[in-house]
Amino acid sequence: MKLANLTVIFIIIAIPIILMVSFYLSLQIDTLNMQASYNTKLLESSKDAIEAFEMTTVELNEENSEISDVKRKNVLASINTFISSFANNLGIGGTSTEYMLAYIPAVAYTLYDGYYIYSPAETKETIKNPDNVTVFMTASLIKESKNTGKLTGPFEIDESKENKAINTDTNEIVEGKILYKPKEGATPDGTYDGFAFTLNPDDAATTNSDEQHILKPFIPYSSRYKKGNIDVTINYTLDNFIKIYGKIGANYQNKSGYLINTDKVKDIKSNSAENIKVEVSGPKDENITVEIQPENLSEKVYYKSLTEPGTFDYVYTTDKTKVYFDDSGNTFQVNDSKERIDLTNLEVKYKELVIKTGSDETEYTKIYQALEDGNPIDGSTIETVEKGNWYYGEETAVGNIKITGTASYYGLSNNIKLDYSARNYYIESYVFSKWVEENLGAIKAENMEVINGTQTATVNGQEFQSNLYTVTGEIFNLEGIENENSVFNKHKREIIKRNNN
Repeated sequence: MKLANLTVIFIIIAIPIILMVSFYLSLQIDTLNMQASYNTKLLESSKDAIEAFEMTTVELNEENSEISDVKRKNVLASINTFISSFANNLGIGGTSTEYMLAYIPAVAYTLYDGYYIYSPAETKETIKNPDNVTVFMTASLIKESKNTGKLTGPFEIDESKENKAINTDTNEIVEGKILYKPKEGATPDGTYDGFAFTLNPDDAATTNSDEQHILKPFIPYSSRYKKGNIDVTINYTLDNFIKIYGKIGANYQNKSGYLINTDKVKDIKSNSAENIKVEVSGPKDENITVEIQPENLSEKVYYKSLTEPGTFDYVYTTDKTKVYFDDSGNTFQVNDSKERIDLTNLEVKYKELVIKTGSDETEYTKIYQALEDGNPIDGSTIETVEKGNWYYGEETAVGNIKITGTASYYGLSNNIKLDYSARNYYIESYVFSKWVEENLGAIKAENMEVINGTQTATVNGQEFQSNLYTVTGEIFNLEGIENENSVFNKHKREIIKRNNN
């Protein structure tokens, strides 16, 4: 009897518990499977978006991909690819973008030197006047405008109330600056009758509709530093390239370059084209000294008159393109239509060589080797240049060299097939790094100009403590800069984290 009672009690208590646990586990398994499925679809869509971005920036439009407007268009195109791909992966292809955006809180594009965010934002009421000038709508109360110019068309300045603002309903004068209002009876599009307009977006009324997804302005990985007579802003990148602009003492500076450990660059002789030596880490972390020599570069190239791709030597030119050499030593380039363009039909192309000058560790000059006989651009002091000869010059625009004289240094070679890109990188980086050490060597994280004067930031209503000041030591002490735990690299990572929050 007791056994029967225990059996009944077990059935009454244990079976429901087992069923509930089984149901819970089933839900968890379904949730994990769905989560894994969504993650897979997101990864596939992200991959499609990245490939689309690479296609538009590297393969099709490399020379223009860094222009800000072009970059924004490329990012927007990539976002559209992501949304379309995600809809297809979910089995709802053809769904409107607006429908999909309701389930996408934000899309971030972390690029080499900054990032874009595509997210919902409050939009302003705008309208264009007959002269195609976009103006912002205010409420019925005309607010101040910081712009003092006049608008044409149906807009005018209230001349009688200059430097004041008025309420259109009561004609009451309100404190303000020069303002704009519609001319009497003017209705710009028949919709906003009775409203006032301004050129100041801070005074604009917001739309009544839901927030719209927009691509926000590009945000660089940057920070401002102040110490003594130094007031500079530094833009960081994902590697060791930085841009510096601001004042050091009474002089405004605008410099950029790669940072390297200058102690590892050896045998840079002034006023000489001789090879240099660089100390690098070997496979067992041992120090190995490598001689940086001019290189013979080659690659497979195809153009329309070839039956199959051929292998050609090439060098990089001052306009960042490649010049190829055929078996007869003739120079040519290949355009986007896969057509061979012989250099004899173009302006003279040059390659460059960087020479450290004098005893000053922060100065260098560039000399240029002509890759073809021809006439240099207008303003040059030499009428013709000869293939293989070296010249002094001034770069007036990307690739355009105004020749100012012939150059002669110890160790120069007239072999136009030698590429000096690696040597140039180390000398330019060496000189730039020396300048940074000399002028910014004392800068620390604590010298950052912190927005709002505090280390505490707020994101989505949540306060968090910034970690920017946990990095101690001089940021631009370049010893060991290649190490991921160097002061420079740790501080840079914190800058990128802060800018992305």
